[in-house]
Amino acid sequence: MLNGQCVDGGERCIACFQRFSEQPKYTEVNPREDALLTCKVIDKRGSCSWQKDNKPVGIYPKKYEWAARPLSGNGALHLDLHPPPPMQIGGDCSLWIRSATLDFDDGLWECQVTASDFTAQDALTSQPVRLVVRVAPQRPRLEFESAPLPPGHNITVDAGAVATVKCASHYGNPPATLKWYLGDQEISPIHPQLNATEPDNTRTWSATSVVQVSAMRERHGDMLRCVAFHENYEAKSVPVEARMDVKCKLETPKIENENKKMK
Repeated sequence: MLNGQCVDGGERCIACFQRFSEQPKYTEVNPREDALLTCKVIDKRGSCSWQKDNKPVGIYPKKYEWAARPLSGNGALHLDLHPPPPMQIGGDCSLWIRSATLDFDDGLWECQVTASDFTAQDALTSQPVRLVVRVAPQRPRLEFESAPLPPGHNITVDAGAVATVKCASHYGNPPATLKWYLGDQEISPIHPQLNATEPDNTRTWSATSVVQVSAMRERHGDMLRCVAFHENYEAKSVPVEARMDVKCKLETPKIENENKKMK
C-alpha cells in the first residue's frame, strides 16, 4: 500500500484504501439554473455526504439530488435528471444542486466519505470549493478627486498634473473585472483590482480600480473609460467614461518698460 493506493507486487492486492478520482471544482451558475458538483471515489466503501460552509447538507428531491443513476441494460450509469435516486450509487458521489439561489447555495462546498470501517482511517474530505451563484453588478461609477463624477462630466486637470481616477462596481457575484482604456489603448491601474464583500450583503462583492493619467496637452479631449466585465451583464460588459479636459496655462507676454532709456 502506498499513499492510499494499492501496489500489486506480483500478488493479488487484498484491500485498497478508498480515494478520490475526481474532486469538486470551482463552479459558477446563473440564478434558478442547476449546478453539478462532481465527486468520484475509487474503491468506495464508506458513505458519501456533502457539507456547505461547514454544515451538513441533506438530500432533498428537486433541490439536492445524487447525480448517478441506476445501471442501464448495457451496464452504463444513467445521468438523466429525473427521477432522482433516493440513495447514492457506486463510487459517484456527485451532487445536483437544483434551481440555485444566492441565499441558499452560494458558498464553500465539500464532498466527504466516511471510513471503510472504524479501523481503516481512510475517511475522505475534498478541498473546499466555491459554488458561485451569479449576480450582475450595478453599473460602474467613476470618482475624481474623491468625489463622484456624474455621467457627461469631464475630468478637468491642469496641464502637467496627474489625474487620479477611481472606478467602482458594487453588489456583483463574483466581482466584476475592471479594465481601463485611454482612447483605444488599454492602460494599467496603479495597483491590482481590489475586491471586497459588501458590508450590507456579504454574499456580493465590490470591485475597485484606480488609474493615474498624466495630463499632457495632447491628451485634451481623449476619452478615459472604465469597462466592467461580468457574465451576468446582458452584453457581458458595461462601460463608463469621461473626457479629459486638460487646462493649459496662458503665458503672459513680457512688456518692455516704456520708460526704459533708449540706447
